[in-house]
Amino acid sequence: MGCNALRGALARHLSGIDLVDAEERREPREATAPRARTMPAHPRGETVTGHQFTLIVEGVDLQDGAALDALFEAGCDDALVGRVGTTQYLDFDREAETLADAVIEATEAIESAIPGARVVHLEPDELVSMTEIAERIDRTRESVRLLIKGERGPGGFPPPATHFRSRNPLWAWTDVATWLTTTAHLAPSQQGVAQDAEHAPFVAAFNATLRWRAANKRLSARERKRLQKLVS
Repeated sequence: MGCNALRGALARHLSGIDLVDAEERREPREATAPRARTMPAHPRGETVTGHQFTLIVEGVDLQDGAALDALFEAGCDDALVGRVGTTQYLDFDREAETLADAVIEATEAIESAIPGARVVHLEPDELVSMTEIAERIDRTRESVRLLIKGERGPGGFPPPATHFRSRNPLWAWTDVATWLTTTAHLAPSQQGVAQDAEHAPFVAAFNATLRWRAANKRLSARERKRLQKLVS
């Protein structure tokens, strides 16, 4: 991922935060599943893992000098700040015991450091197309199509979660990743999907929470009460 030099006004202490203008790249930015890597043991004996994920942020210009200063001071020096069109994002490589810890701590840091900043999405999206499934498991689209049709593999591929009447249905990655690891018995080269299956429920729940808080203020009291009852 190409990086621009930080603006001169930020040079005083922002060497820990990289600034990216993704519009300058010829290739579109691709969403990838959250990744984890094992880190050296913590002095207190805690298990610490490096988690890689992306947060999409709205409400303020993250590439403003004051915003970058605030992110640095809030401990987000483990993030790459970028933009694709009008979409702003932070690519994190954060150490924490769990992905949930890393994502929630990063979200709280962003929103507390910059008034008006709002995290609206954690990538990758829970809903995936056939092409995105192929990319995530490093197979061809045709190979995935055969798995879906039951013409290859053990059969029983999860049904689409939405858009099932369209030519481009979408699947819940939670269901797909679980099926791949428990039923399809992945080859060793695809074992990273097992980690995705473990993370997928949190990713789905976190994004649902973000959508809920965005919609909540526009709901009537009656709608809010009935929806809350569904999840109680």
